Amino acid sequence: MFGGTKLELFDDSTFQLITCSTFSEGHWSLDFDTLILAEDKIRWRHDSIQQYGCKGKWPR
Repeated sequence: MFGGTKLELFDDSTFQLITCSTFSEGHWSLDFDTLILAEDKIRWRHDSIQQYGCKGKWPR
């Protein structure tokens, strides 16, 4: 279970995922009973990380 997470799936096979740390957008598909999310764009919620850090990778 994840707190503070919102996933919206749209009819045109795009999605928006909001977590406690990121905003993500992309395309979704189904493979039998598996939901596959392919992110096209990821933005950190915290502007300082977005601007200065991690180069799109999780901080350690």
